[in-house]
Amino acid sequence: MCLSPMFCSIKFDCRCPGYFYFENTTSSCNNKLMVNANCNKDHQCRQDLGLTCKNGRCLCSSLKYTWSSRSLTCKLTYQKSICTADSDCNNSENLVCQLENPDSQFYRTCGCIKEENNENYWDRSKCVQSKTYRSDCLSNDHCKILTENTFCSVHLNKCECPNLHYWNGYKCMPKKTYLDTCLDSYECKESQLLFCNGTKYIMDKFLYLFCFLAEISVPILSQMLVMQRHQLTFVEYMRSRHHSLNSHIANTFYTKEQLDVIELAIYIANFINKTITIFYEILLVHLTPESPSGLSDHFCPFLRLLKYYSTDLFLWFYQNIREFTKILVNLREFRKNLQLQLQFQLW
Repeated sequence: MCLSPMFCSIKFDCRCPGYFYFENTTSSCNNKLMVNANCNKDHQCRQDLGLTCKNGRCLCSSLKYTWSSRSLTCKLTYQKSICTADSDCNNSENLVCQLENPDSQFYRTCGCIKEENNENYWDRSKCVQSKTYRSDCLSNDHCKILTENTFCSVHLNKCECPNLHYWNGYKCMPKKTYLDTCLDSYECKESQLLFCNGTKYIMDKFLYLFCFLAEISVPILSQMLVMQRHQLTFVEYMRSRHHSLNSHIANTFYTKEQLDVIELAIYIANFINKTITIFYEILLVHLTPESPSGLSDHFCPFLRLLKYYSTDLFLWFYQNIREFTKILVNLREFRKNLQLQLQFQLW
C-alpha cells in the first residue's frame, strides 16, 4: 500500500504523480517547483513547462526561451528562433510570430507588432508602444514610422519629421508646393521660397529675385559693410565707381551692346540700392533682439522674414518685378551672346 499522494504503478512500485517528485530525505512526494524556486536536480522543476535546474534555481532550459507570466510556461523570446504561430511566442512580452524579413515568406520569428496605429519596439525586456513626435529615442524603431512618419534624429535623439515634411498635429506630411491649400507658412517648401496667405501659397518673388541677384552680385553686396563704415549710400558708391570707370571706358573700345550691358549693370545696382535702403530701415526699426533666432545664419532665409515686417517693401517690389525681371533676362542674354570679359567686378 502506497502513501498519499503516491500511486501503485504497473510495475507494482509506489510512484509520485506527474507534478510531484520523490524526496529521498523525507521519503515523500513534493510538488515540483515553479520558475525561480530553489532546486538541486532537474527533476525537481516543472520540466513539462520547460524548466530545468540552473545554478540552484528552476529556469527555462534555453536562452531562446523566457518565462511567460500569462501562460505560465517557457516560450520563445524576441527573435531567438523560428516560430510557427503566435502561441509559440512569449505573450507576456507582447510578442507575436511574424516574418523576420518582408521579402521572406517562410522564416518567422517572435517580434513586436509594427503596423499603422499599433507600432511597438523591443526595449530589451518586452515590446512597448513606439514613441510619439518629439519624444526621446535611440533608433528609428523607437518612433512611429508608419503612423506618424517620423524618424529618430541622430542629432537630437528625438522623433522628428523627415526633411521637406511638417507636423500637422497627427503625423508628418510632405510640404506643399505652389498653389496648394495651406493654413500656415511652415507647411510651405522653403526650397521653393513659398509662404501661405491663408488659402494659397504665393511665390515669394521678392525673396527669389533678391537671392538670385545676390548670387550674381556678390562683390557688390560684399561692399555693404564698407559703405556703412564710410557712411556712403549705395547710389553714391556706385556713382563713384561708375565715375572712376569713365576714363577706362573712354580709352577702351566697347561695342554699343557692351556699353548697354554696363548701363544695365549700373541700373541694377541703383535698383538694389532702393531695396537695400528700405531693407536697412526695416532692420533698424522692426528687428529687435527678441526677433527669431538664427536669422543671420543664411542671407536669403533672413530676407524671407522681411515680408512679415513690411508690407510696403513687398508691394513696392511687386510693382517693379516685371521690369526688373526683363532687365535681368537682358543682362544674362548679353553676357551669354557677347561673352563679355569686363574688367570691373559688378557680379
